[in-house]
Amino acid sequence: MFGPAVGSLACADFLQPFAIRNNNPFFGIYGIPAMQAPVVAAQGESSTQLLLDVVSHFTDAESGSEFIAIDGETYRVALRFARGLQDLWEIGVEVPLVSHSGGVLDGVINEWHDFFGLPKLGRDRVEDDRLRFQYVRDGKTIIDEQSSSTGIGDISLFTGKTLIRTGNYAMTLRGQVKLPTGDPDRLRGSGGTDAALSSTASRTMGKNWSMSARFGAAYLGSGDVLPELQRRWSGFGSVFVGWQAFRSWSFKAQLDAHSPVYKSSNIDQLTETAIQLSFGASARIGKNTFLDLSFTEDELNPDVSSDFAFQLRLRTRR
Repeated sequence: MFGPAVGSLACADFLQPFAIRNNNPFFGIYGIPAMQAPVVAAQGESSTQLLLDVVSHFTDAESGSEFIAIDGETYRVALRFARGLQDLWEIGVEVPLVSHSGGVLDGVINEWHDFFGLPKLGRDRVEDDRLRFQYVRDGKTIIDEQSSSTGIGDISLFTGKTLIRTGNYAMTLRGQVKLPTGDPDRLRGSGGTDAALSSTASRTMGKNWSMSARFGAAYLGSGDVLPELQRRWSGFGSVFVGWQAFRSWSFKAQLDAHSPVYKSSNIDQLTETAIQLSFGASARIGKNTFLDLSFTEDELNPDVSSDFAFQLRLRTRR
């Protein structure tokens, strides 16, 4: 019934953290990286991931001379490739395709909120499946995105170095540079070059449990989206717990957070810390191939993170 012991890191692929990002269109454009595996790919080994994020947003607020509305859906498809080098080094690239639209999920989400007695946060005040990403300040409309768009997002280059790898413990240092390849006018990129550095520690517990934690900081280059409000630094962190319940199934929970990327605003949607709590599972569908599914229902801070999201990830190594 139960799978093999994971007291060593042989099952690190199976109990890999989710690659959760804050895809709120005002935040997902910056180079705050998603959590990755606690160890790098082995020398001569390639790791490939195909990710699909489906995200629904709804929040609005007015304070003084400011108004913000974030209503719509974001679809993000990303291909991530990494190659293991000598001495436990890794290099790689991630290429995303980003689409913003009114979407189709509002009716389903409203029914979900009704069934579980969750607050609708004003969704019932507006029409379903509307796209409106808008920010107004001092009577001037600075951002006004109300038509669907699809295109390349900001491409990221990354590297990693596993510093420690013992029977049940690992520590890895990772770095990333995000390039301004997306269109900031359509909120598919920031218009700036960002860099991030993080450290991840992982430990297996008993036969079937694994826990990881990471902490890091991102330097945000001068962008074209609300440049007068943009901060230069954002700290981020994640905590992950995974349980291999069966030979081919594991269940996971993860908490991700990052500090504000904007300042000098009275709008909480721009200046509060983003927190996301995700749950999901992974299935082994081949010797070295896995399918991950995660859900994020953001009741911790829905003003800053997206209201509802799920991610499907196919990953393999060879």
